Amino acid sequence: MSADQSRCPDEVLVEAACRGDRAAFDALAARYRCGVLAVTLDLSRSLDVAEDLVQEALASAWGHIGELRDAAAFGPWLRQIAINCFRMWQRRPWPEELPEREPVATGPDPAEHARRMELLRALHAELRGLPRQNRLALLMRALGGASYGEIARFLGVPERTVAGRIYRARRELRARVGAWLDED
Repeated sequence: MSADQSRCPDEVLVEAACRGDRAAFDALAARYRCGVLAVTLDLSRSLDVAEDLVQEALASAWGHIGELRDAAAFGPWLRQIAINCFRMWQRRPWPEELPEREPVATGPDPAEHARRMELLRALHAELRGLPRQNRLALLMRALGGASYGEIARFLGVPERTVAGRIYRARRELRARVGAWLDED
């Protein structure tokens, strides 16, 4: 994203993308990628699946950008596309036989790797316990470093609401996991 495009309002970029300007759409995609990732990760619970769904959602948005009626609503529109991509992914048939996989190397210390994985699983479980809207705002901030303004545009809420959601998510997560994180 060029410096000019990074400061450009969504509406201007959307209008340019509707005229076929791929660079304008790429700027929008870069701006909202972390939001789409947060939504798809929240729904799928798998980073690999979430990243695939991000690509599907962005490809679909590019293909349908001309159908967007309100250029100012790009963020919420893209969020809904991401949710629809997840729903379509859920409906896909599973292969009858899963391919064989090589064992994954765990590094020099398998016990340390196992401990870290257990910690990540516990943290993920606690994160799942947060209210969904708070969790999404926190994931967008943590995964992609999205600004409160970017999160607000993507979720279709005021910045003050985003600030409150992130504050509450952090406070609740800290209360849930603070004791065992201090130990590690």
